[in-house]
Amino acid sequence: SNYKIKNIDQFKIINIEGKRSKSSVFLEMTSDDISSISRCGLDCIIRCGSGILRGSILDVTRFGVISFHHGDNRVNRGGPSGFWEVLNGESSSGFIIQKLNQELDGGQVFFRGNLMTAESWLINNAQLLEKSNFFMMKFLHELAVNKKLPAPEGVTFHANKLYKIDSNLLLIKYLWKIHLPSLLTLLIAKLTSPVLSRWSVAYAHHNNFSKSLWRYKQIKNPKGRFLADPFVINNKDQAYVFVEDFFYKDNKGRISAIKVTKNDYEFLGVVLEEDFHLSFPYVFKDDDSFYMVPETSANCEIRLYKSKHFPFEWEYEKTLMSNVDAADTMLFKCESKWFMLTNICSANIRDHQSELHIFYSDDLKSDNWLPISKGNPVIFDSQKARNGGFFVNESKLYRVSQSHGKAHYGKNFRVNEVV
Repeated sequence: SNYKIKNIDQFKIINIEGKRSKSSVFLEMTSDDISSISRCGLDCIIRCGSGILRGSILDVTRFGVISFHHGDNRVNRGGPSGFWEVLNGESSSGFIIQKLNQELDGGQVFFRGNLMTAESWLINNAQLLEKSNFFMMKFLHELAVNKKLPAPEGVTFHANKLYKIDSNLLLIKYLWKIHLPSLLTLLIAKLTSPVLSRWSVAYAHHNNFSKSLWRYKQIKNPKGRFLADPFVINNKDQAYVFVEDFFYKDNKGRISAIKVTKNDYEFLGVVLEEDFHLSFPYVFKDDDSFYMVPETSANCEIRLYKSKHFPFEWEYEKTLMSNVDAADTMLFKCESKWFMLTNICSANIRDHQSELHIFYSDDLKSDNWLPISKGNPVIFDSQKARNGGFFVNESKLYRVSQSHGKAHYGKNFRVNEVV
């Protein structure tokens, strides 16, 4: 929606034939074709599915031929788009935007993104196309403004198998491995009570990363609910855990608080509720006040709440960003500036797993947060983009990130030092 395209009637259409290789895989233009294209003085050519181009066509325009590849070229070569990642159970599915050269899969890569692999081929392919289309438009817009190509990635070698469907047995394998288990799961759910998604929260007292997770004490989920997204903060030498408290009855999350001691905990109940879903209660302290930025993507906002009576009462303070599909937002102050780390889906397809965006402001309560100069997304990888927490330990900054499996949100987490 940010980019305007002229009516197709205003474009000049050039009809070219080209010559296919004997295998029909490669397409090369005739000298007449090249002359026709050259006379147009084009900045670049966008390849949208012509087959593999070779020859003078790759060098006839100022910036060459810019192309999609719907796959992570470090792992997945060939096609069809989004198929092999699902069949092989790969955690993520990627795409790249590249400038083609005469070497197959050896073009300069200018942009790449990796999404969580979906459960089926059609869905996985659809999300790859939606995301890559948005970023191709963004790439072309920046090319038009800057009049130069961005810096490419470094040189890489490709030794992976070139995938292609060359037998109906592969399609049978796909149906057997992917769709048959899904059908059986649906059938069992019809005959029995469906198993609802459940998470839980556990805690332990320690000052390093050496505590084994199995030693953590689990907080019991209330009946008809589950707890998730824990955030810990201390007040007057007492530790409190704020959590998403999801109620099955209305399919909506609230924010609840739990007081924890070394050997026990006390569930304090719901401390914040809205008409819309709340989760990820990121809590922090600034001066003498406690603040919370819960996830409010259901309301298309990033909201700041302030504690009136800690830990029980919270009031809406300000909308930091509106008309935004953002999840799992975190704020921290560093060298007099506030930084906002959030997961935004640029293509508006509700994919909060793959993109990390960073903004900054001089004022916590600003409604004009600016993107950092590197440009967003800063990370485009479902294995490390989604936020899971932020803390300081021995003067070092740490960001917790969530990783995802194939169609499996929140499979595990990682702790990353911010350098």
